[in-house]
Amino acid sequence: MSATKLRHDFRIRPVHGEHCAEVANEHTRQQRCTEPMAKSINKLETYTAKRNFTQTPEPKPIGKKGKGNGYLIQKHAASHLHYDFRLELDGVLKSWAVPKGPSLDPTDKRLAMEVEDHPVDYGSFEGLIPQGEYGGGTVMLWDRGTWEPMGDPGQALAKGKLVFQL
Repeated sequence: MSATKLRHDFRIRPVHGEHCAEVANEHTRQQRCTEPMAKSINKLETYTAKRNFTQTPEPKPIGKKGKGNGYLIQKHAASHLHYDFRLELDGVLKSWAVPKGPSLDPTDKRLAMEVEDHPVDYGSFEGLIPQGEYGGGTVMLWDRGTWEPMGDPGQALAKGKLVFQL
């Protein structure tokens, strides 16, 4: 069986003072609107601040930076079941929560909310985050692979449109 490459258009645009993103391909189209994430010199500062690493088995950022082009989807049964979509870029996993999960119907629209960057080590994390901790619930690796940007991904995100193939 040969692997099929899927083209995705990821658009971020301001709408009524919010930032919106849409992920689209021949199988799915997702959109989210949220307040922009705060920019930080330390890309994992928000991730670290939300977690108590003496209580959660989630990986602690250790300064290890990825240089790859991996992507992953994790099924996360927290307070509400959702899926986390993550792209490895600039040494971290850029992350979006997708409440209704992926769809094979290209006419379906899906909300995708940007969340904090995660360390690259999170890409292999599966387990139970204790109740009462941020994101408490089961995390399962649902899909993984590599992604290929169509153009410069940093410039594309800055312009609000990232196009890539999985």
